[in-house]
Amino acid sequence: MMSKINDRIINRTIGAVANFYNISPGDIIGKSRLKSIVWPRFIAVYILREEYHGSFPIIANKIGGRDHTTTMYAHKKIVDAIQKDLFLRDEIDGIRAVIRGEKKHIEKDENYVINREKAKKKRESKKINPILSDKEKHILTEWRFGRTLENISQEWDVTRERIRQIKDKAISKEIIGKQLEGFEIDINEFLKRERNSHITIRKSKSISHKNEGKLVRKNKRWSRYYDRCRKCGTTIIPHRANGFCDECSPGVRNKRRVNLILRAGNKCSLCGLGQDESFRTLGRDLYVVRDTDSPRNYIVMCRKCFLTRAGKKMGEGHGNSRGKF
Repeated sequence: MMSKINDRIINRTIGAVANFYNISPGDIIGKSRLKSIVWPRFIAVYILREEYHGSFPIIANKIGGRDHTTTMYAHKKIVDAIQKDLFLRDEIDGIRAVIRGEKKHIEKDENYVINREKAKKKRESKKINPILSDKEKHILTEWRFGRTLENISQEWDVTRERIRQIKDKAISKEIIGKQLEGFEIDINEFLKRERNSHITIRKSKSISHKNEGKLVRKNKRWSRYYDRCRKCGTTIIPHRANGFCDECSPGVRNKRRVNLILRAGNKCSLCGLGQDESFRTLGRDLYVVRDTDSPRNYIVMCRKCFLTRAGKKMGEGHGNSRGKF
């Protein structure tokens, strides 16, 4: 058949469909993927194809510049839906009559809207079996007890998104089951209550874990790798290096070194050379070395006495700082 489609027909069709579903023509040719907009867009494609024999590429181009396979899918979707839904067939016939000018508008009284919603719920309930499987029951129960989707997904060895889909489907089955029993349920309110309950349980568990952590505190180790000093076994004196405390460490540094020099009167214990004089004459600060006769004691010496006592080679160290403190 020869195509009768043109811009005037397309605009009239989009306008009639948009007016019937209380949306704007811009929504139909736009990029929104909301169900309330996608379904009227499908119907517009169906009418342009069936009533005016428009080709799929032309219809796709006029309705938002889409790919022709999108319009093919939309047309098939409506063809399948019409065979199962008499109300949808009446709606499309009414829209066609408005486009042809046979009717000015379609009247939708209160009974029509109620019957339409009942038929829609009945059709949707047939698609989903309201009986939950053991897997769905387990996942939904775990989620309601505050477990995260990530934790549940690790248990079942699937992705977190897959667990979310199973959880949502299980909730939908519960809603449909209650509706089939005759209960009137506000779906949005039901889902909101489920989410709030899940968040509340998760927060309460998080607080309890924090409180448990405060009560059970681990004993702090003396150092990262040692429980006590390797030499004297103390845990009171702070760790210095390599498992030795400040008293047993072979080196003397920082405040401890300053205190030892002050205790010696800021002068060499052997020749009496002062600290300032040592800087001026020898170019070095005073040395603090361990007494070989009494390892727990230290001797403060100037550079000259140190070289005399320990040997010039050890004092210079050939560029190595080992043996100096």
